[in-house]
Amino acid sequence: MITWPLSAEQFTNEKLVTDVWRIGVQVGSREWSWDEERKELVGREKVELAVKKLIVKTEE
Repeated sequence: MITWPLSAEQFTNEKLVTDVWRIGVQVGSREWSWDEERKELVGREKVELAVKKLIVKTEE
């Protein structure tokens, strides 16, 4: 599962999926905001890295 939290409890759910259950990969979203404008954007490089981590067979 690739996680990309946007608001509220999604960040907590991301930690559960990635750190506790270890069945997910984070895209790298770190900002909680209701506003349309975000200070830190998740670019295509972060999405590409998450997808590669998910599909490549590794120890992790």
